[in-house]
Amino acid sequence: KEGDTFYMAVKDERDIPLKKNIRITTSKSILGPWTELSAPITGSWTEGPSLFKKDDTYVLYFDHYNGGKGMQALESADLKKWQDISAKVQFAPESKHGSFIKITSDEFNALKRAEF
Repeated sequence: KEGDTFYMAVKDERDIPLKKNIRITTSKSILGPWTELSAPITGSWTEGPSLFKKDDTYVLYFDHYNGGKGMQALESADLKKWQDISAKVQFAPESKHGSFIKITSDEFNALKRAEF
């Protein structure tokens, strides 16, 4: 949510014409109604969007599941103009869709030390 507007990243599942990309929709209420989908912010064959805010920047992780690209990332200051930051981000090998939570430095360090 930014101000009084809710933002949601969704996969456009249409086959004809082929879409299979990520778009943004907005609403003044979390219950909707939601606006028409934005123009695509990813190429085709993407899914599993996870959108979060880090400081003053929005980050979108998603799976580019066809073509061997795997997990990728975009960033935006305004949820309209997006920049590919995939080269700056590392994902676990063969990772797929995911969700994200905010943790403290102590929690992060404990996870790094844990034996799984």
